[in-house]
Amino acid sequence: MTEVFTDALSGPVVTRLPRLRDWWSLLLAPVRESGGTFEDDEEVELTDDDLMADAAGHSDLDYAQARRVLTRALAGPVRLSQLLADAMQFGPAVADVLALTVLAAFAPDPEGDDEEPGVHDLSDLLGEHLVVLDDGACFDDGLFGGSDLLVVPARSLIGEELFEEAVA
Repeated sequence: MTEVFTDALSGPVVTRLPRLRDWWSLLLAPVRESGGTFEDDEEVELTDDDLMADAAGHSDLDYAQARRVLTRALAGPVRLSQLLADAMQFGPAVADVLALTVLAAFAPDPEGDDEEPGVHDLSDLLGEHLVVLDDGACFDDGLFGGSDLLVVPARSLIGEELFEEAVA
């Protein structure tokens, strides 16, 4: 009974018939080589050098300049697009660090808390002093685009007394 109902509800099903010319092109295509797979019994171990090759490779100077741009937001609410424009004066690497930091503060990765102690982190500034909000505004400057997040000082959202209690 359910088959009759679902067939009537979904309508006719057109079957796809394979075409001979599709098979012909597949038969004439060159053989694909495997992309360097490992044997099942072979154990692959990643070293720190392999992990660092995958990292973005931002320098200490990039993080320091991104922190300097973020501290400008302590004066008042600033859009992410304006912060990125300020960071682009220092270079695209600083803008990249800034964008990743603000996005991580807006939508943190719940499984990403196990970072190594040597990893640079600007979340102390964003976690206690700045709050990231989305009010629906969008931007696209060619290099970056998406939701134009609003970076707001935490003091402006809560009272001065409550802020002092939270920081202490």
